[in-house]
Amino acid sequence: MIRANCRSSLRPADLDFLAASLPPLAEAPRSDGPGLDELLDRPEVFKSLLERHDCLKVSPQFYFYVLVRHVLVEAGLKDRELADYVASMLTEFSVQTRLSRVEGGGEEKFNYVFELLQALQSASGARVFFIRAHVGNASLFLTGIFPEHIAHRAHRRGAPDLDYFETIGGSSYLTASEHQLARELHLENVLGCLGEQFQSVRHALNQLSDRLVSIEDYVLIRES
Repeated sequence: MIRANCRSSLRPADLDFLAASLPPLAEAPRSDGPGLDELLDRPEVFKSLLERHDCLKVSPQFYFYVLVRHVLVEAGLKDRELADYVASMLTEFSVQTRLSRVEGGGEEKFNYVFELLQALQSASGARVFFIRAHVGNASLFLTGIFPEHIAHRAHRRGAPDLDYFETIGGSSYLTASEHQLARELHLENVLGCLGEQFQSVRHALNQLSDRLVSIEDYVLIRES
């Protein structure tokens, strides 16, 4: 299950990069140290990631968290848990096989979003939660990172458009946030926020995709 765990997954190389990006610190950054969140928010760190993207030795968790945090704050979305979850989603889905697989589904693969929605019709219990969360995540990833591709397919082939995915993604997040598992996993607030703010988060990711980051151009869960 995708969790908001980028900040808790930082590696020594991430902390070294953080320290090197800032003025001399009285104490070296620690993954469990006080003030780490504030250090990650510093504009010097964001600037260093952009200027040194060709020779980075940081983890994807560090990379995506700093970039996502910046564009979400810029969009007025200041919840760190929200930034951490979205960064975790990008980290997971940057692994090619992850986007097509639902948590707890074994080797089962979904190549189309409508296949996920069909699977809901016979799902029950935890399976409903995992599919709903995955529909939200996949919709946000596709509309956030590949909006032009979706718009092109909608125009040329009559495939679902951005509005469709905003509706499906937002409602799936909201439904997932109300499931018992969301409370047990402490995800009810972040999933609820994503459901309510789907369009705003999507627009922020569009800025991330356009200006800041290159993710290999593949789409595993397609738009129809």
